[in-house]
Amino acid sequence: APGFWEPSGRVHFMSNIDAYNALPDLYKSAIEVACAEADSDMVARYDHLNPQALRRLIAAGAQLRFWPREILQAAFKTIMDSYRAYRGEMFQWHRVSENSFDNFAFSAAAHR
Repeated sequence: APGFWEPSGRVHFMSNIDAYNALPDLYKSAIEVACAEADSDMVARYDHLNPQALRRLIAAGAQLRFWPREILQAAFKTIMDSYRAYRGEMFQWHRVSENSFDNFAFSAAAHR
């Protein structure tokens, strides 16, 4: 199965800091928005294309193997405290935006 340490790739953007700092604020904002959009688009493409890629791998003879549970438990134990603190802060936002949209989308798809 896919690596548990990177459930999704991320894009990093780098520039010359002096050149960036010399830009007008409007240009800096445009760069930041473009970078965020490129990152979001990459993750969406990843999510969309991964099932097709997985089918091709399996058709070519690849075997899916899953990490042993004890390895996953040890790996996640090291990050759980930090994750729980973050999740606690984000819970209200997800209730309002993410979860309500997901519930609607899955419900609508189930009734098609």
